[in-house]
Amino acid sequence: MSDSKLSICICTTDYSLLDGAIQIKPLAKRVEELGMQACAMTDHGNMFGAISFYNAMKARGVKPNHRRCETYIGVVIAAIDPQARRAKKRITT
Repeated sequence: MSDSKLSICICTTDYSLLDGAIQIKPLAKRVEELGMQACAMTDHGNMFGAISFYNAMKARGVKPNHRRCETYIGVVIAAIDPQARRAKKRITT
């Protein structure tokens, strides 16, 4: 499948917090072996692997693409609902 126009659009690396197992260097090697022109990193929870991903793909002649990063946001209800804060105080004191 050399010189393929196909590219990986969703790929979570081992830097992903909740899933993803492939390491970046073996991924770059395999993408090059398959003749793909581009590959996207779509890790969950962080972008810690972005520089390693970019460098590994560029070294193999593959266009690196940082498509997205799924992030997780926790909201403290008391911060947005003063009534909830007062109710909690009544219960705990």
